[in-house]
Amino acid sequence: MVIEPGQHLLHYRLIEKIGKGGMGVVWKAEDTKLHRDVALKVLPNEVASDPERRKRFEREAQTVASLNHPNIVTVHSVEEADGTHFITMERVEGDTLSGLVPKDGLRLARFFELAAAMADAVAAAHQRGITHRDLKPDNIMVTAEGRLKILDFGLAKLREEAHGLRPDSQLATATATEPGRVLGTVAYMSPEQAQGKPVDHRADIFSLGVVLYEMATGRRPFTGDTSVSVLSSVLRDTPPSVTDVKPGLPRHLGRIVRRCLHKDPERRYHSAKDLRNDLEELKGEIDSGQLELSASAPSRRSRLRLILVAGVGTIALAVVAYSVFFFMSRGDRPAEALKIKPLTGAQGFHGHPTWSPDGSFMAFVRNESGYMRIFVQATGGGEPVLLTRQPGDHSAPRWSPDGRQIAFVSARKGHVGIYLIPPLEGQERLLVQTLGNTEMGRLLAATPWSPDSRELLFTRPDGIGKINVATGEESHLTGTGGPEILDQNAAWSFDGKTVVFERHVTEEAGLWLIPATGGEPRLLLDDGVQPAWTPDDRRVVFSSSRTGSENLWEIEIESGRLRQLTVGAGNDSDAVVARNGRLAFHQWSEEADLWVSQVEDGSARRLTSHTSGSYNPRYSPDGKHIAYQSGRTGNWAIWQLDLDSGAERQLTFHEAWEGGAEWSPDGKRIAFISQRDGADRLWVLDLSVGSPRRLTAEVLLQTRPKWSPDGSLIAYHVLRDGRQVIRAVEPDGANAHDVIADISEAGVDEGEFGWYRDNQHIIYSRSPLEPNDLSGLEMVVRNLDTGREAVLYRGPHAETIFAPDGRAVAFCADSHFRQDIYVLRLEPPNAPDGLPTPVGEPVRITDAQGQWHVHLGGWSPDSKEIAYAHCAPQGDILVIENYR
Repeated sequence: MVIEPGQHLLHYRLIEKIGKGGMGVVWKAEDTKLHRDVALKVLPNEVASDPERRKRFEREAQTVASLNHPNIVTVHSVEEADGTHFITMERVEGDTLSGLVPKDGLRLARFFELAAAMADAVAAAHQRGITHRDLKPDNIMVTAEGRLKILDFGLAKLREEAHGLRPDSQLATATATEPGRVLGTVAYMSPEQAQGKPVDHRADIFSLGVVLYEMATGRRPFTGDTSVSVLSSVLRDTPPSVTDVKPGLPRHLGRIVRRCLHKDPERRYHSAKDLRNDLEELKGEIDSGQLELSASAPSRRSRLRLILVAGVGTIALAVVAYSVFFFMSRGDRPAEALKIKPLTGAQGFHGHPTWSPDGSFMAFVRNESGYMRIFVQATGGGEPVLLTRQPGDHSAPRWSPDGRQIAFVSARKGHVGIYLIPPLEGQERLLVQTLGNTEMGRLLAATPWSPDSRELLFTRPDGIGKINVATGEESHLTGTGGPEILDQNAAWSFDGKTVVFERHVTEEAGLWLIPATGGEPRLLLDDGVQPAWTPDDRRVVFSSSRTGSENLWEIEIESGRLRQLTVGAGNDSDAVVARNGRLAFHQWSEEADLWVSQVEDGSARRLTSHTSGSYNPRYSPDGKHIAYQSGRTGNWAIWQLDLDSGAERQLTFHEAWEGGAEWSPDGKRIAFISQRDGADRLWVLDLSVGSPRRLTAEVLLQTRPKWSPDGSLIAYHVLRDGRQVIRAVEPDGANAHDVIADISEAGVDEGEFGWYRDNQHIIYSRSPLEPNDLSGLEMVVRNLDTGREAVLYRGPHAETIFAPDGRAVAFCADSHFRQDIYVLRLEPPNAPDGLPTPVGEPVRITDAQGQWHVHLGGWSPDSKEIAYAHCAPQGDILVIENYR
């Protein structure tokens, strides 16, 4: 039937054609009975002429018509007139979203207004079992009054069937467009749609993420010259964060969009309602002033970064002890000055405090006889009493609310476990063997016990776990897992109703709340680590470097009001509040200088003597200089040490953190990591020019870049889709490409890697299949041309470096407080394409005996010496007596 303007279909008078798509032609029409404008969508012949498909269409269209939401275009009816089948819908006057988004994105207020409405509409449809499958700006209208309306809900599946494809294929939209054109629909597909896999509501979550990305930045996250290249981008590329594209956006918005765009549907939001809630909460935090628009708070660093920061300001104790802290409450009245005094004062390291239920005793960690062990001391004074005597390092003691036992973490023979022991004396027992690639002190939070002392929260590789102390039965409270998202340090509220924990997304951390019985977590603060409840359960104390130094803060949960508790150079952590309101915390520092040890006999000599830390020493190719990083000026910068004269000079001068220096083989350039443009990226300094330049825009992991032996490539470490990837780029920034892209998803705490003798071989660390067992961690050598591999060493290791002559590899082993240097001898391959083989067992070169530890630097050019950072931690436990 030929349809023309002015024609009637039943009581609908056609006015003008307003659109055309895979589901047919859309007309503006007048409902002559109700005297209103409507939109008519006339079905294509392929659907109308097939009775079975027509019935299915009518049934599903009726389901869509049942939707009643202010942000979804209403479907009125499914009709038929003289063999013409059509749908009648609400007529929306306005513009499509694609025509309203400026090239630099929407204003933030307008973004949140439209984004929340869009997510709410999708959530309403999903609750009725309806999936859109074709969300894109062209299917989203904004009325003249500013109201958002989503078109075509639930009809995308019908369009696919109209093209004769199976229901779960979305490639139909690509076949209808000429080659070379960037397809809007393809650019908004989920990866599972692009691969023709079965889809559900999570495909809409991904499409929402693409639309949100474009609304926030004005750019699509996935682009290409043809439909195939766009599909390839959807399947393989990780777009830059919206906060990288548009730095003025709030950091958490980047996390929200990134979660929507996860390639794995399991890692996206579980529902559009959760997405809507996060958007509304973020908007509320911005409107209330709790959250700044620019990401000014420093990111939470990895273990190595924490150690680097530790060297700044060893006089922090004096600063905190004599500072007066004011909290501006209503009427700007100053609060009572906080009274801080030390509980411990002996030489060495004291940390991880925990109160007895009545507050009269405290358990903590102290280095003793070469190990970190747990002591108990009366808070009114007296000598500490040794509690744990078994070999191995012990950490994170946590007193049960009933006072009968203390849970703690222990590392023994490559395994990390949580143990229980009576608080005075008795036999300890293993409760659970847990993960080994997270810091021991992060496994148990300040208050991990349930109020009835029956259950314990702990960090698992895949989220927060809960274990019944009597039966050993385990369950999950959260389930994220992987190196990209990590939940840890979960603390139970005093009333037992809520759990606060820290969630890490790559290098950023924030505090989240979740009901103790389970459910969806919600963001408390886009910053902070090591949370601890106050007895009234109205506030959470935490550590933050938001002002540049790690200090203690508190947040009032209901209002979001922040209060800074300690000031100064910082390194204040591990806060825990007793029921009587006294707050204990750990303040620490570290003396870290450069040393060199002879590999043959272990003899050592000191290279530097500074009050601030020096790390990552690397020999120049001629052996005359060492490049390293130091924070002595207040900013972490690259320095150079002349080994003959002892003279030192600064090479970089930016206020941002910079480190991880690596010499080029000709000694003329230094590659390093810099945060001068807001994230860890690869830079190169030409020593003859003195002006560094950035090589790539990619965000690096904290491992140092590595020049290839011939100087033609610089390798570096990135995180992609939850996997560690080794990439390489030419020194001029050209030809960035993957070198090894299949490192285990579990990750190896930013594990080291490096070239072995030539551009053909790389040695890297690979996670064990069982992440609870560090004894399975593998050091692997790979021939990049043939793909052949060999395992050189299996067991705990970190910070691996390789001798220039190819005859040895050095690494650090044992726990954080007993980290020593070990050397494994290698037999170089006979053939150019061969692989080295290990000779014997690793030999320990240093013996820290628990009083200090090392962080590796580099081998001398003649492979006879190893430079490293010699680190002696100091720490005391302080108490805020009048904290309330």
